[in-house]
Amino acid sequence: MLINIFASVPSFEFVLYSVISYIIVRKTPCEIIVWDILPCIRRELAKNMAEMGLNETKIAEAIGVTVAAVSQYLSNKRGAQTSFDDEIQKEIKKSAQKVIDGEDSAKEICRICTLIKTKKGLEVPCGI
Repeated sequence: MLINIFASVPSFEFVLYSVISYIIVRKTPCEIIVWDILPCIRRELAKNMAEMGLNETKIAEAIGVTVAAVSQYLSNKRGAQTSFDDEIQKEIKKSAQKVIDGEDSAKEICRICTLIKTKKGLEVPCGI
């Protein structure tokens, strides 16, 4: 069930959106990842990297988004639908450091996404 994807849901509106998306629209697991999970992962990566001293331009270059997107992540205007539990937060922090140290951000985002999918039962059955 979609609501179980997130450690905490900050608003009734988001719960309603999620339920409607899952029941009525029947979003696929891939759509849930792209529209709901990835922006939240990027937001947390950006916040961690900012706390580690990177400016918005460096963060944008490192995670492959625009400076405007980073600004929106840092001000909670994008990717702010939810927060992750402590285990996922720790993994995102590790990923932020790895990206700063030169690791490919796509690889790290994929790693975090895989952890979330496995933990929350969103394994994609299509085999991609």
